[in-house]
Amino acid sequence: MTHTTLADYLVAGRLPDVTKAVYQNELVISHYLAQRLSIQLGDSVVVHTVDPRYRKLKIVGIYCTYLSDIDENLAFADMRLIQRLNNWSSETVNGYTIFLKADATPTKPLRDTILRLIDPDLCLMPTARKYASFYNWLAIIQKNTAILIAFILLVAASTMVATVTIQLMERSYMVGVLKVLGAYHWQVDAILLYNSLRTLSLGMVYGNILGIGLCLLQDHYRWVTLEPALYYMRYVPIYSHWKVMLFPNLLIFGTLSVVLYLAMHWLRQKKLVEALQEG
Repeated sequence: MTHTTLADYLVAGRLPDVTKAVYQNELVISHYLAQRLSIQLGDSVVVHTVDPRYRKLKIVGIYCTYLSDIDENLAFADMRLIQRLNNWSSETVNGYTIFLKADATPTKPLRDTILRLIDPDLCLMPTARKYASFYNWLAIIQKNTAILIAFILLVAASTMVATVTIQLMERSYMVGVLKVLGAYHWQVDAILLYNSLRTLSLGMVYGNILGIGLCLLQDHYRWVTLEPALYYMRYVPIYSHWKVMLFPNLLIFGTLSVVLYLAMHWLRQKKLVEALQEG
């Protein structure tokens, strides 16, 4: 967790000031530890190292990540203060946190390269192993989300398919009239396809505007909240990516296009007398 990332989890106060020439005796603790120790913002606590060495630090910030592995064990201070208390040099640290890009895969050659750049004696541990319980919880949530989205797409597609099919069936009399007037098959298909796709396109456009608008409102105002003790977050997060918005629309549009083709093929096979009698 970087210095700037921690600011997103502050519930009171500020981060330690690391911009000054000398280190500051400041500390940021979690809300969990603050409640357990009965301390507040502005109070002072005495910390000590194994050597032992003691130092009084002022609480300048309180954070809360809702992750028990972090909130119960970590406090944050100036690295220069830690180096001073442990008699470390300015180049000595207790460990490294390596952030990979989204498209980078932690392969063995990459791990070997990273260790050679740092220290071959160090052990490289992925975050998924260090916080296994949290990642297992995320895997369950991801699976539930995929199932929920699949059901939503199934229900939405079924409803739209039924609506479009019924609309086409109700136009059997119109098809018969067009054939009596001498219209070709391709002309009848073009008229039916235009009317159906027009309704479908308008519905998808309005639906996307409503859905994206609600997501933008949630992303900005965060009006849909969650129970942090259960979901590790205070509000419903919004993930926006063009693939997430494009693929469901293409799937529904392609499915409805196939249904339209089958329905028009069925109408084309109907006898002219039957189509006129239905009117």
